[in-house]
Amino acid sequence: MDLVKIIKVIFVVTFCLTPVLTLGQIQPKEAERLYVVSSMTKVAPESEIIVRVLINNTRPINALDLKLTYPKSLLKPILFNDGTSIVDIWQTRQWEQGDGIIILVGGILRSFSGTGGTIAEFRFKAKNEGVAQISFDDANVYYADGIGTSAKIITEPINIIINANALQSYPQQEKDTVPPVFEVTKTVNNPTNVNYLAVFDVKDTGSGIKAVYIRSMKWIAFDEWRVVSNPAQLPLGIWQYQISATDNNGNTSIKTLYIPMEITKKLFLVILLFFIVAIFYIIIREWILLKKPL
Repeated sequence: MDLVKIIKVIFVVTFCLTPVLTLGQIQPKEAERLYVVSSMTKVAPESEIIVRVLINNTRPINALDLKLTYPKSLLKPILFNDGTSIVDIWQTRQWEQGDGIIILVGGILRSFSGTGGTIAEFRFKAKNEGVAQISFDDANVYYADGIGTSAKIITEPINIIINANALQSYPQQEKDTVPPVFEVTKTVNNPTNVNYLAVFDVKDTGSGIKAVYIRSMKWIAFDEWRVVSNPAQLPLGIWQYQISATDNNGNTSIKTLYIPMEITKKLFLVILLFFIVAIFYIIIREWILLKKPL
């Protein structure tokens, strides 16, 4: 994962939405703490548990890049919930593969400092007996000081004992009937090429965002929905697109956005085509009249 890109994304979005927070170039004196907590630390096979990734930090942060590992023979991730996450922009949420690796890369628009800040919440299913450790393979956290100073991090894993004699656990999922809310949707120029970028800030404080999709229109029909991360690169030549967010309970919100410059281009092409057709029609009509005998 290119950290320079994610930091650039955060700066672009922050410029669009809020003033840039600059705290000065002060070197951190104390380590920040990343840790994992679980609803149960001893469960029977086939149980489900809630696992949260948390942070304690004394100075405001605005970006993170984490890699967690878990034993794929013992645990299976079945749900990701960012409903209470401090992260506003997810560049990467790689968790569904079941390969024992979770990668989280994101940005925090308004920065965060405090105790027990939730980065992500997962629901795991216990598969087989054993001791399942969820730990940080890599952890990078960046201060909101205007230059992306890397924080000194202490990480703490968690061990979950899976034993046939333990209690079965099935945490109840709260009913969520409220669809996601798009707090911000913007179309901005891509600084690296001629494409546009769709920048969005979508929240769901109930069950959390499951996925965000985009479909676009070049002329008179939309193409297929596709899953995107934030920001999403838009195809060349489109004049309209729709962005849809679905939460983990199936509630969906859709926003429709237009690109005025591309609308102008399309109108110009339509008018130009109309004049070309009209001129050809006049020429052909006059030619037919000249050839017609008196």
